[in-house]
Amino acid sequence: MQLKRTPILTGLISASVLADAEAFPEGKIAQGLQLCNALEIRYDLFPDQSEWPLIAKRVHQLNAAAFLLGTIRLRRDGGDFDDALEGMRLPLWGGILEAEVVPQWLDLEQDSLSQYEALHAFALVRGTKILLSQHNFSTIPTIAELSGFVTDCKRVGANMLLLLFGAPKFFCLNIIFQPSLPLRNYRVL
Repeated sequence: MQLKRTPILTGLISASVLADAEAFPEGKIAQGLQLCNALEIRYDLFPDQSEWPLIAKRVHQLNAAAFLLGTIRLRRDGGDFDDALEGMRLPLWGGILEAEVVPQWLDLEQDSLSQYEALHAFALVRGTKILLSQHNFSTIPTIAELSGFVTDCKRVGANMLLLLFGAPKFFCLNIIFQPSLPLRNYRVL
């Protein structure tokens, strides 16, 4: 995906959002998801891990035009997946990527780079790209820190880096970098 000048409107998919959208296809949630050009499947918000491989197909049926981003967000990054089980995400990703419909993008936190190579091997087979993300809800990074994040992204060959800063419930600054672009060409969403 090349970044364009148009904003990316992302709908967050949790178990309750998906259940509501499927139960009420003409309802506000389903209609709102139709407006999105990206749907982030927050697998960590679905309690039954055995269902995870089937979720992308269900989400795709809600809005076939949107690209799907899969995330298993750790607690330290604002998610519900236990930090102590971080290493258990690889087999879960493997199951998700063996499904009939898979996300076009996977989100891996920048501080989990040790898992990048193995995840990339799974993703490559299905044509899925990896976005590295950094979540910092207490401070805004310096240019030197931002440059370090971009360097990490380039070093492992990630397709994109997403940085989220600010208080998650009140204000959040999202910055997306494509590693092929100089740091000065970032865009803020």
